[in-house]
Amino acid sequence: MLLAEAGLGLDDTQWARLAPHLTPAKKVVAHSGSLQTDVSVFARRNSLALGLDRASLQLAIVRTDGAATHFRSEEMAIRTFLSVSVDDPNGI
Repeated sequence: MLLAEAGLGLDDTQWARLAPHLTPAKKVVAHSGSLQTDVSVFARRNSLALGLDRASLQLAIVRTDGAATHFRSEEMAIRTFLSVSVDDPNGI
């Protein structure tokens, strides 16, 4: 519902890949450089969270330190979220 409201849509394959990591949506404050933004997180994997940046309407991966990386492509965000090494979450 959150993504649909933003005009984003994930297909069944993308949802299936994210399924083990889905969580109830929760708002967090993230930063990208000197800008702060609200991100509605809906998936977590170790120290990373995947969510929707409410200002830019882009998917973002947020680290535990609050740093966010934004993606224009939903598929690229999902691939990155699922492939980042758990030993090096800074390697986004």
